[in-house]
Order: sequence, then structure tokens, then C-alpha cells
Amino acid sequence: APFAGAAGRGSAARRERMDGVRPQSKSMGGQATMRPGSMMSGMGGVPPGTAARAPTASRMGTMSRTRQGTAAQQPLGVGAMTEVKVSDRPMTMQGVSGMKTGNLGPKRQIYDKSYYLVELRKRCQELSEEIATMNQEANEIQQDSQLYATLEKRYDALVKTVRALEGDLADHNLASDKQRTDAPPEEVSRMCALMRAQNEEQRAEVDQIFLERRGHQDEIDNIDREVAAIGRAAEERLNELHPTQREEYEELSEENKRLAADLTTARDELDQVGGRLSAVEGRLRSDVNRTRHQQLSRVQRELKERMEELRTEVRQCSMSIPQQRELLLSKVKGDNAEIVAT
Repeated sequence: APFAGAAGRGSAARRERMDGVRPQSKSMGGQATMRPGSMMSGMGGVPPGTAARAPTASRMGTMSRTRQGTAAQQPLGVGAMTEVKVSDRPMTMQGVSGMKTGNLGPKRQIYDKSYYLVELRKRCQELSEEIATMNQEANEIQQDSQLYATLEKRYDALVKTVRALEGDLADHNLASDKQRTDAPPEEVSRMCALMRAQNEEQRAEVDQIFLERRGHQDEIDNIDREVAAIGRAAEERLNELHPTQREEYEELSEENKRLAADLTTARDELDQVGGRLSAVEGRLRSDVNRTRHQQLSRVQRELKERMEELRTEVRQCSMSIPQQRELLLSKVKGDNAEIVAT
């Protein structure tokens, strides 16, 4: 409020003084009053020298005297009396960042033994924490594995229980159905005997399958033992060989492995080529132009055969009657010979 009042009073006084000293352009009587500087320049046509510009100095003095009252009024407040330095003003970039300070002090200049000991302790501490974390994760994984195994066993037990209960429920439903339909006991006994016989049959089949599996397993074990014995005998024979022969054997073995790998690769390539060939044949079979070509080729062969027949008939027609008779007799004899041969 004090600043606003002072500014208002200063502006009003300045307007009054300026109105008092401002020359009027035109008077009420007629002639215009000109400023001293402008009048002198207009009269002579040449701008006056330094000595001739006294009116300007007097005008400047008038203006300074006129504005002395306004400048003499000092505004009130702490901010106006404070000396402001532009270099100390906070900069605005992404918000007010404030004054920047320098480094708090020089960094370590010499890395002595204590520095490396501290760094080594830090690294050891970090490694210890990482090892502890990994041990904890390993323990959690082990616990999860144990829990999974326990739950898996429990799941198997529950599955067996559910299947047994399902069988009991099926038997109960069957008995309830028979009771609702008033089935005679003889029929129930007959069905029970039939189901018992089927169960015995299935049990015998299962036992037979188990015995066959046991026999096949024994055969496999015997073959494995024979293979192991052959391998040991071959190893012993190899140990008895001369080093040169042993090297030759190893070279042949490597070549055999390489050829086996090449054979496998060649078979894979053959399968790929066979697949591509089948795909191409399928596209050819479904090709309309190829089908049209086959049809036209068949028609062309038929027309050629027909043309040959017509030429033969034309030649026969150009023959004499005895020649035609002989030709007909020879054709009949040939047909009879074919009939007898078949």
C-alpha cells in the first residue's frame, strides 16, 4: 500500500509539471510557438554549432528540474534497498536449481594400504551377502522340491482312492438300478458270476502280459551281458595289437563314425528331396494345363490310329479283288491263331 500510494502521487505530480512546461503547438490567437532548437534550425537551414545549442541545455535543465521531485522520492521496502547481483541469482532450468557450489574438498590423492583394505572388505561383504542370498534361494528350491515330491505322492494316493471310490459308486448305482427295476435275484447272481469270470479273464491276461514282459526283460539283460562280453573281448584283442595296428584301428573307427554321420546326413537329404518331389508331383497332378495336355495327347494318339486305319482301308480299296481276298484270308488265319493260343 505505501508503494502504491507513493507511485500514484509521483505520477500525478509529474503530469502536472509536464503540463506546465510543455509548449503548446498552436495558440488561441494564431501563431504556433516553436521550440528553440527547432526554430533556430529552421531559420538558418544549417544545424547550429555547439555554442548555438544553449536552448537545448536549458531544456535539459528544465526537464531535470521538473523530474527532481519524482526522483527524490525513494521507494520503501527491504527489496529495493538490497543490492542484487545477477551472477548470484538462481538459474531456472527444469525448475529452480539454486546456486551451484564447488567441490567440498580434494579427493584422495594417494591410494595407500588402508584404502585397498577398505575396498577389499567391501567386496568381501558384498560376496558374503550374495553367497547368503544364493544359499537361501537354494534352500527354498530344495524345500519346494521336497514339497513337490510330497504333493506328488499325495496326488497318486488320492487318484487311487478316487478310482476305488468310483468303482464302489458304480457298483452301488448298479445295485440301486436293479433294486428300482425289481430285478430278480437270479439275474443279479448271473451278472455277478459273469463279471467275476470277466475279472478272472482279465487277471489271467494281465499275469500273462507280466510274464511276457519279465521274459523279454530277461532276454534284454542277457543280450546286454553278451554285448558287454563282446566289448570286453574286443578291448582285450585291441590291447594285444601292435601300436601301429591300434592306430590303424582307431583311424578306421573314426572313418566309420564319419561315414555313419555322412550316411545319416545323406538319408536326411534324400528324405527332403523325396518330400520336395512329392510336393512337385502333387502340384503337377493338380495343374490344369498338364491335365489338358494329357487329354490332347490321348486324343492325338487316337486320331493317329484312326488315320492309319483309314489309310489301310484306302489301300485295301485300291487293291484288286483277288488281293483283297488273300488279305482277308490271312487276317482270318491270324485271328484264329490268336484265339487258339489264348
